[in-house]
Amino acid sequence: LLDEWCEFLKKVEAEAGTPLGHLLCEAEELPAAAAGGGGGGAGPGVAFPACGLEVQPDAFQDLLGMLGVFHPLAEETPEGTAACGAAWGDADNNGNGLCSLAELETWVLKALLAKYPNTGKGK
Repeated sequence: LLDEWCEFLKKVEAEAGTPLGHLLCEAEELPAAAAGGGGGGAGPGVAFPACGLEVQPDAFQDLLGMLGVFHPLAEETPEGTAACGAAWGDADNNGNGLCSLAELETWVLKALLAKYPNTGKGK
């Protein structure tokens, strides 16, 4: 349902010609453009003119890594459903069936730190 809502909002914003609509449409092109732009800092970044943003290839790879932490939760498979249920249980610390922003923030931070431990070396 969330995907459908997001697609609806993207369509409305794009049809209205808003800066957000342009940005959302440009974001769909990011993976293909970044893949063709090289890696390791070589080549140009991927530009988002609507907001004046340019994403460098290294930053894009970092973003993909961070998104990879959460991607299994979005899989439309029995495993994805199970992973999502387990993640919800981890995020809903008090077990009330609701997830506050503070609970969600804590869960996201823990998930990212599990993948990218804080080594104190800036990475």
